[in-house]
Amino acid sequence: MKKLISVITVLLLVMSLSAAFAEEEVPEINWADYEADVASLGYGTNFITFDDVAVKMWMPDIMVQYEVDDESRASGVIDLYGNEDGSAGMVAMLIDGKYDDITELADEISKSSEDVEVAILNGLGVLTYTTPDDPDTRYVAFLVESGEVFMLGLYPMTNETFETLASCMVASIQPE
Repeated sequence: MKKLISVITVLLLVMSLSAAFAEEEVPEINWADYEADVASLGYGTNFITFDDVAVKMWMPDIMVQYEVDDESRASGVIDLYGNEDGSAGMVAMLIDGKYDDITELADEISKSSEDVEVAILNGLGVLTYTTPDDPDTRYVAFLVESGEVFMLGLYPMTNETFETLASCMVASIQPE
């Protein structure tokens, strides 16, 4: 139980990073620091790969992959996962946009979002944020080589168990 509480505490930091921009120190998060503890939670050790952006992430075994329909794919959705009853999930999107760095993207997203936070996640510049229209979803975004934005939406962050799993999922995002 003590291990679980320490894992949860540390991983929740992933979702509540201190705001950081160019003049401030950017927090660094490394999957290697949490991998063994996450495996001990009992949700499997499976990784999925997003071929479109050459990254992988840990996916708890309670999440299943849904088919992406043509309309969703046309709007940028590249993958969908959720639990069996659909009450929790993750959408992965690739969005057009040309940004030079994560700080530029953070400045743009800050115009319409809340709680925008920047970090280095397994060597990748990443930001997390929420939107006023959808406060139960936590978004994670980073730039890919083409300058496009790879974005994940994880929901509902009001469910403690899913919030913990989502934090673990985010902490595991890394180059393939």
